[in-house]
Amino acid sequence: SGHNYIGNENLIPESSTSYEASLKKNTQLDSGVMMTNNLITSFMNIKDRIDSAVVGVDSGGAQINQYINVSKYNMWNVSSTNQFQFESFNVNLGASFIGISQVIDNGVLEKTSDKYLYSLNLNANISYALLKWNTVFSAYYKYTGKQQQYQAGDSKYVLSEIEPFNVLDLTIRKSFLDRKIEATIGARNLFDIKNINQTRMNEGGGHAVASSFVFAYGTSYFLKLAYNLNF
Repeated sequence: SGHNYIGNENLIPESSTSYEASLKKNTQLDSGVMMTNNLITSFMNIKDRIDSAVVGVDSGGAQINQYINVSKYNMWNVSSTNQFQFESFNVNLGASFIGISQVIDNGVLEKTSDKYLYSLNLNANISYALLKWNTVFSAYYKYTGKQQQYQAGDSKYVLSEIEPFNVLDLTIRKSFLDRKIEATIGARNLFDIKNINQTRMNEGGGHAVASSFVFAYGTSYFLKLAYNLNF
């Protein structure tokens, strides 16, 4: 997975309060296009949140992580999902904007600031069904925006930045024998993302050193066969 974890016997249980509100609208146009639009807002307050913190990097470039209690953690999220259907086309578009405020105070390092850190994520899923061939062509795209996270430095937690990146997957699914058998071929991570750059991972001696962590092993291809049992 590219990550190593060390234990923490001092963890305590977390407790939380959350609120959520949403709006949903279904629309059918004269052209035959069907749309479903969702807008969701949420807020979460967690006491003693258990989260993973980066405490170092091993010789192979993989992050060394440890689960810790976050003294204060607030998160708000505004997200939207939108689905469009027209004949054999199906399109899903999504976006989320997240703000996180947290205070990490372990009694050893200087505690972190409670300022909000923001991130933006986008995703899209497009498929086309070729009915006479019982075949569906699909593409999935995800954009992960710049993220910020605290990690342990020499005497205090420092704020590091993770660069934005894009992921694209493609699949073709075909059914046979009255849909009893499905065959899927596809490719994952077509942009061949292997390492993600992150600043201040090897902080030491008062110097910030840019580094990276392992995200994936590059582009991969797969073939899947499934048999559907009808009772």
